[in-house]
Amino acid sequence: MRGGLALTFLLAVATGCTSTPPVPLGAEPPPLASGYANAEPTGWQIGVCEEWWSSFDAPVLDRLVEQALADVRSWHSSTVSVVPMS
Repeated sequence: MRGGLALTFLLAVATGCTSTPPVPLGAEPPPLASGYANAEPTGWQIGVCEEWWSSFDAPVLDRLVEQALADVRSWHSSTVSVVPMS
């Protein structure tokens, strides 16, 4: 049992010390595969809906997000009244 624990510890330490070689500064990223380079989107809308969570049709989620947004707005207005922006 003790030998197995020591071996596990040794392997964990040895594995943690390995790394990949550093990437030189200014190196170009690898090219995209030809199937992905300049590919046009298919079947997806471009852009993000401001109320993306409503697509889940979950009333509980809608209420939670509404409450969170209200809290953020009230927090922001309270910090602005305490610390005036310059």
